[in-house]
Amino acid sequence: MTHVAAMPGRLPRERESIQAYARLAGVLGLITVVAGGFGEAYAPGLFFVTGDPAATAQHILGHESLFRWGFASYLVEALCDATLTMAFWVLVRPVHPRLAMLMVVFRIISTCGFGASEVLYYRSGYLPRVVGVAMSVSGVAFVAHTFLLILAPAYASDLLLATAAVAFVPFILWLLVKGVNAER
Repeated sequence: MTHVAAMPGRLPRERESIQAYARLAGVLGLITVVAGGFGEAYAPGLFFVTGDPAATAQHILGHESLFRWGFASYLVEALCDATLTMAFWVLVRPVHPRLAMLMVVFRIISTCGFGASEVLYYRSGYLPRVVGVAMSVSGVAFVAHTFLLILAPAYASDLLLATAAVAFVPFILWLLVKGVNAER
């Protein structure tokens, strides 16, 4: 058997592998949304009182187990997000290896969120273009929200983060149900 004859046998496995990573990303994304929603949005909203650390401490002490569950959910989200970064890298690496590595760096340092990976998904043809566009818009909105939190907190609207939910939930559901166009 020649090397050339062995090549076609590898392609279905490679496609299956890409689909496995797409499904893994979907599962991890779903866990991230649920755990992050609880650990980053819901639970802290119950405890933190802006400008009143004493009231915040009282809320935490009064509901210690809920505070602990919130923190544990946040840790689950962080672990899933780290693995999600690896799955995204595997998926976008064939599109543009250097930009895929840049996406990994941005996700690791969490300054640019998903911005780099969304553009790569748009370019890849793995997903419907509308999903890639929505994810790109959500990446820009996430970056804008992050900068506004630092530079002008009064303008850091949660509506900017809502674009992530509007884009990311269909994205992970697509990965779970359809996977990616492995031939692309």
